[in-house]
Amino acid sequence: MRKFSKVFLMFYFCAVMMCGCNRKNTNPVYRAVTQIDIVTEYEDRLLHRHYTSPEKMRPVLLYLRLLKPYGQPVQMPENTDDVYLISIALSDGQRHYYRQASHKYLSIENGPFKSIDPGQAANLYTILREFPSDR
Repeated sequence: MRKFSKVFLMFYFCAVMMCGCNRKNTNPVYRAVTQIDIVTEYEDRLLHRHYTSPEKMRPVLLYLRLLKPYGQPVQMPENTDDVYLISIALSDGQRHYYRQASHKYLSIENGPFKSIDPGQAANLYTILREFPSDR
């Protein structure tokens, strides 16, 4: 009888341990950028850059991190030229949107335009020139 109780306790212990193995799938803790799209009009043509490789996405992400909008929101004139639409897709399905206008103003997530440093904003030209689209 004593041997039977030890086997039963061992079986019970294993069953309890196995029940803890069933986990629900959870979302990942981190999010990664999967693609970046930049669209603008240049010389009466639509210019579109689509980046999916980390080597090409890294400069765009660094560029956006270094832009520091400042001051009060400004009203954009209707005939503004040089408008860049930047879309960032994340691994969890979310998207972030940025609009840069006239190398002077930046809008984040369709918010109001704020002033940015024109010297820093001109770096977007360099990125678009140096890195062709991935597709």
